[in-house]
Amino acid sequence: MKLPRPWRLTWRTFSLVLLLSMVAALLGVPTAQQPPATAAPVCDRTAVMNARLDELGRAGYTWQFGIAPDGLWGIIGYPGPRDITISDTAPCNAVVTIVNHEWVHTRQEQLYPGRSQQAYGDAFEIVADCGSMLLGSSITPYLERRKRAGGPAGCTPDELDSARRALGWPR
Repeated sequence: MKLPRPWRLTWRTFSLVLLLSMVAALLGVPTAQQPPATAAPVCDRTAVMNARLDELGRAGYTWQFGIAPDGLWGIIGYPGPRDITISDTAPCNAVVTIVNHEWVHTRQEQLYPGRSQQAYGDAFEIVADCGSMLLGSSITPYLERRKRAGGPAGCTPDELDSARRALGWPR
């Protein structure tokens, strides 16, 4: 039995659409029923850094991403004396913490120009971690390292006072 002409077109169209859908599925081509996969959002580390610096201020330093020596995530005074470099390998979720920590170093340097590391001695990095913590950071690598070595957990009252002073906060 031969189908009337409109039914033949409908059947042919249906068959063609079915065949093309099967080929598309085999080739992995998105179809109307299968939305295309979306990529995970990419973190713009420069935007994260700049947003935090807009809140804190740049303190007269040039902030940049680059290669930080000795496996550090951030360093003040590198490559030049008024530069702060955040490592290209630092994870995006740590950028705000790194900015906070390095920004505390800028405050330490403002208090003791050219001699902040000598002024703080062994507490230089610990006080920067304490200040970073006061600014809201949850990552404090120098405090963690000290704790693992059997030292006190967290900041001592003197370290918190030094961090508050560096930040210009009342003690």
